[in-house]
Amino acid sequence: MSTFISRGLSELDLPSAAIAADAVTHWDLPRAVVLVACNADAGSRAAARVALEVAPPDSVIRALAVNDAGVIGHAIPPLGAAAHTVSDLAGEQLRTAVKQQLDGCACDAWPLDVRAGDPAMVICHTADDLAASLIVIGLNEHDFVDRALRRETSLRVTRHAKVPVLTVVPWAIGRPRVIVAAVDFSAASVRAARVAASLAATDCAFTLVHVLSPAESTPAARSFAATIARSVEDGLVRLARDIALPNGGTVEWTVLRGNAADEIAALAAKEGADLIALGASPGGIGNVLHSSVRASLMRQATRSLLVVPALNGQVVS
Repeated sequence: MSTFISRGLSELDLPSAAIAADAVTHWDLPRAVVLVACNADAGSRAAARVALEVAPPDSVIRALAVNDAGVIGHAIPPLGAAAHTVSDLAGEQLRTAVKQQLDGCACDAWPLDVRAGDPAMVICHTADDLAASLIVIGLNEHDFVDRALRRETSLRVTRHAKVPVLTVVPWAIGRPRVIVAAVDFSAASVRAARVAASLAATDCAFTLVHVLSPAESTPAARSFAATIARSVEDGLVRLARDIALPNGGTVEWTVLRGNAADEIAALAAKEGADLIALGASPGGIGNVLHSSVRASLMRQATRSLLVVPALNGQVVS
């Protein structure tokens, strides 16, 4: 693993046109709007704590609670389907519980909206309405029944959201101090690394990782794989120099081989990572971070994940 001291942004000729494209993200824009999804569980409490820490000083933070009674398990409405304000007893009970939770996190001044509908769809639609720059949501463990009934709200939000989504495990406290950013050289994965850097704590240890397919057995295949590996290393070197961390944190890079989800998870465990960052777009070289990789990492629910969608608001399945 190679190490760099973090520097300011520089003009770099990175190995892919996608990497060099549009370094400005929604998170770079002034007056950011942060949407915090709450449902009064431990993950929501952690999401509120972390949102309070990572939101820029001049940002607007809004809380959203979704009453899903009688909705989960039904057909998923299309993204953009209208959600209505809740006035029934269940909605008021949810409002009371979430308000108490926010009060306990010193977040009582946040505007709280309570709506009814499919939680993932309502969250994404509300983020669109508010032109949110970031969605923050709790990440909890789910079993097979939850998956079958489409109760994996955090995962489904990352599939449909047009802005970065920070999913937070219940024990998270503040800004991440150890970050692993998975890079497949798509524009989204590079953008994810940059957004992750903007969320980092002081003196953060930041690792860029690219996972190659398992080594081939034939000489020709090994030669081609070696050429790809050299290109990947060159790209990671240049990207590492482009990552700006607060107060001189360190940026390392490494290239691994094997199953992408397994290797990323193992590296995060080894480094004691607080956060894994990855893009959510097709394309890139090597072991592309497909939706199955994202799902595998999120279902482990062992550490927070930042998922950054493709540029130009492309929704990824």
